[in-house]
Amino acid sequence: MKNRIIHRSVGRAILLFLAKKETRKISLKLAKTILDKFFLPQFQSKFKIKKNKIITIDHTLDKLIPFSSDYLKTYMGFTSLWIKSVSFLYKEFGEKALPYIYQFIDGLEQLYQTAYSVYKVYQSTTARPKSGKNIPLKLVHMADPHLNCLPSLHVMIVSYTLIRINSFLDILAPGSDTYSKERKYLFFTAVRIIDSVLFLKQHSVNCIPAGLFALRSTVEDFPEELPYQIAEKMLNTSRISRISKKTIEHYMVELYKDFLEKSKHVNDTEVLIDFLQNYKQIG
Repeated sequence: MKNRIIHRSVGRAILLFLAKKETRKISLKLAKTILDKFFLPQFQSKFKIKKNKIITIDHTLDKLIPFSSDYLKTYMGFTSLWIKSVSFLYKEFGEKALPYIYQFIDGLEQLYQTAYSVYKVYQSTTARPKSGKNIPLKLVHMADPHLNCLPSLHVMIVSYTLIRINSFLDILAPGSDTYSKERKYLFFTAVRIIDSVLFLKQHSVNCIPAGLFALRSTVEDFPEELPYQIAEKMLNTSRISRISKKTIEHYMVELYKDFLEKSKHVNDTEVLIDFLQNYKQIG
């Protein structure tokens, strides 16, 4: 689907927002948070510098989803999606968009903080196939110790991008249908990226509703219907039978509803921590 987001340059966007005083500081803060709250703790656990409880969160339903390295490019697109999206805003609206871009990056940094509130208590992993002779996949496995699975930041970030860019377009171009292609692109690209984390065995079916639930707790104007819309559109592929797709969709929706119900009694972080603490590991 051709649109004005897909053609933006990631490299130019990074240089632009580091050059702009309005976005430089928050961009550097985001980079530091990603290092400190996501990558560093994983490598500390991997090399046993720090000990942390690690939960294996595979589910029997994961076996219904065949491993496929064909999804690697899609999987790797989650960062370029948000960078291209904010670059698109600047291209369309110029300096007027900068406060919203700042707000976007600030919110993105908060997603990592939210996820870390769970990771620092329990790290989580899934069984993923060896990379074999697939060099790109091998590099991904080397760079990612695979110990911060739930909640899924992939899910959180692409869904956040969808929500925020749509809300900014509502503000910057109220009542306009000029950006319908971009809105559709954001939704279906988010769904494809979420699919990819399952096909690459980077996450389990547990991680999807957990990621959307964690995002809901962070984003004030979270669309309550979004998790159900995403679940419905996920896994629409011949690689999975219709019955399997519906079974997985039902499980994810029910788990999300369960998180919501439990959040009436304890805070959202505790809901996910309790889930990990009491999870019956398989294998």
